[in-house]
Amino acid sequence: HEDWRYPMFREKAGRWEFVVDLVTIHLIPTLLVFAGMVPVYAAVTWPRGDIGWLTDVAFVVGLAAVALELAADVQMHRFVRTKTDGQAMDRGLWAWSRHPNYFGEFSFWLALALFGIAAAPADWWWLIIGAVAMLAMFLGASIPMMEERSLERRPAYQDVVDRVSRFVPRP
Repeated sequence: HEDWRYPMFREKAGRWEFVVDLVTIHLIPTLLVFAGMVPVYAAVTWPRGDIGWLTDVAFVVGLAAVALELAADVQMHRFVRTKTDGQAMDRGLWAWSRHPNYFGEFSFWLALALFGIAAAPADWWWLIIGAVAMLAMFLGASIPMMEERSLERRPAYQDVVDRVSRFVPRP
């Protein structure tokens, strides 16, 4: 299964399809994941005497992020099986955030950054770059594309936009 955005990118690119495909579908995501994994390299290769409280925080944030993503995905899969045409998801975690799965994924990358910072606190300013880049991708590209598509395909989604937080879950 190919993500719906990829053919859209290629179609809009015209004769630049190869370059757009290479950069937007392959190069940028690879660089983002690389940047997000740099703190993991720091955490596993830079020896440190104790584990420390920030490692505990990173562990809890990481577990919570994975649990949030799993719960959001399970809820969405159940909704998709029973929804009617044009219906918009606004139940469970999706009543608190229009994109709880993206919030969970960002939180996971943040947890990885926290592990790196726990290993090298003085280097926090560059160990956080991957998580910040992921946040920028979600807020600047992924969410706007999803929102536009949902508004085009589901008229009821505008009501969800008016009531539900865009990214950070809140009742």
